[in-house]
Amino acid sequence: MKKRLFRLIAIISVILATNSCEIPVNPGDPIGYTTRNNRVNAFYLTDSIHIEQAEGSVLAIVYCSHNSESVLYDFNQKRYQPQAPLDNQEIFNAYCSRHNDTSFNKECLFFENAHPDELVYNSNVYIGFDIESISIISDADFDAAHPSGTPLNDIIRFEGLSIMPYINSGYVQEFNWDSCLTTNPLAEILYQQISTDDEWECATRSQYHLIEKPLNQCTTEDFMLLGGGGKTFNFQHENKAFGMLGAYLVFTSLPTEASTHHITITFNGVNGVTSQSFTSECDVTF
Repeated sequence: MKKRLFRLIAIISVILATNSCEIPVNPGDPIGYTTRNNRVNAFYLTDSIHIEQAEGSVLAIVYCSHNSESVLYDFNQKRYQPQAPLDNQEIFNAYCSRHNDTSFNKECLFFENAHPDELVYNSNVYIGFDIESISIISDADFDAAHPSGTPLNDIIRFEGLSIMPYINSGYVQEFNWDSCLTTNPLAEILYQQISTDDEWECATRSQYHLIEKPLNQCTTEDFMLLGGGGKTFNFQHENKAFGMLGAYLVFTSLPTEASTHHITITFNGVNGVTSQSFTSECDVTF
């Protein structure tokens, strides 16, 4: 199982590096803590989401975000990062209200002297696209119950990393990662997104919950605030940030005949405050 885990990590790294280039991370100087009303510090508007076959029946969800000018910050954050892109408080407030993230009232680590393009590494920054539904079809017959063009959601498991359960609990419910790390390789990969020596991330690691359920049973909230904050922004290229969304789609059954299927996935949701859809296609070899 460990060999499979590390192999999957390596494959995902290659996927990201294919369309982007890694840059040195210089998120600025941590200078202290400030009490905030919102757990989320800022968010990035998103201009594409696509899927890649990570290994076997596992699909990784990858996104691309706009450049730093599309970061929307809480106004108060500009006191500490005055060079940050212009905020839009109305949109930011609507984004936080949609996630019930308005009464955090806890201390958060803040930085100064960070370049705008590097602010995405702050662990409180998330992508701005909330998935509301996912539709998956194949161009070929999958099995007797799933002919070509039939939704495959009932034979796919969704696994993701989210802080929504923590927020919905009134910022008190934490997740016990020890209960799943030894039995679920994907959980260990997701956990690595929040496993650093950073003081803030060590203190808040248990706020991230593992979302694991059949895709056709997922609710809108299961898809909200996916990923590990700024840790999901792994690469930058041509003024855009690329990274893992902190979520995977896993086929729970295989096609009747081993073959390559052309899979089409449609993500419907809200990007900031605007309804939007992204469609991705990829060849999956079973």
